[in-house]
Amino acid sequence: MKPPREKRQYQRAAIPWPISIETRYGPVEKTIGNISGAGVFVSSRRPEGLGKTFAVAIHIPHLDKPLTAVAQLAWSRIYTAVEEIAPRGMGIRFVDIADDDRKVLDTLVSQYLKMEKVKVGKDSLPSHDRIVLNGEENNN
Repeated sequence: MKPPREKRQYQRAAIPWPISIETRYGPVEKTIGNISGAGVFVSSRRPEGLGKTFAVAIHIPHLDKPLTAVAQLAWSRIYTAVEEIAPRGMGIRFVDIADDDRKVLDTLVSQYLKMEKVKVGKDSLPSHDRIVLNGEENNN
């Protein structure tokens, strides 16, 4: 029997970038749990209503400005037996994001995953001081 195929179109990585979310309660600052070119997971005890749309801004270190998108709450998990296995939060799908911003996300997620594969030990963390976009290196 063949293993099940991954259904996701974009690679996903656990990169803890800051994200600003415009909610019904006003702007909320969170940290991303995982991200792809299609959306993000954000831990939250009070997710927006299912299907609601809202603005998000992803604050990526070393980039001049945040990546912005109109997003929609795709799913939420309010109750969980084991927070470490299935944390509370919400799956946010990008419904309107610039093609260039999606490409930047996809490139950075891919680079991050490649760095994770070459980690030497559990205490060896990849450097986030080097980002390569469109063949140009940005160092900070």
